[in-house]
Amino acid sequence: MLKHILIFLGVLLLFIFGSKHIESKELTDNQVKAEVLWQVTQVIDMLQTIEIAEHGDRWVETNNFLGSDPSTAAIIPYFAIRGYAHYWITNNIREDWRWPWLIVTNYLNIDVIEHNHSMGIRIQF
Repeated sequence: MLKHILIFLGVLLLFIFGSKHIESKELTDNQVKAEVLWQVTQVIDMLQTIEIAEHGDRWVETNNFLGSDPSTAAIIPYFAIRGYAHYWITNNIREDWRWPWLIVTNYLNIDVIEHNHSMGIRIQF
């Protein structure tokens, strides 16, 4: 999981420093759908993270930013900031980098969710 975080941060920095500060074109309908997919998968990841935190006897959180035993009070703002940052980057990144950005970040979210699910982490309502 640390590998995924480091890859995400590396890609994030690459796109931030590679972005132009010029007026970007509007997102296409498909890019909006890809961004919505990312936001939805992020909410699922957040709910899985809360589940991990509430059952510290069964699982340990591996996100270095949150620590091994995060509180819900730390988890929710972290994911809110992350969601806003992704949306901002998606809208301001160089147009020719949008699809690679959306594909890679969606893949990473889905991979984390699948990994959590394979460990038996379920979202409880």
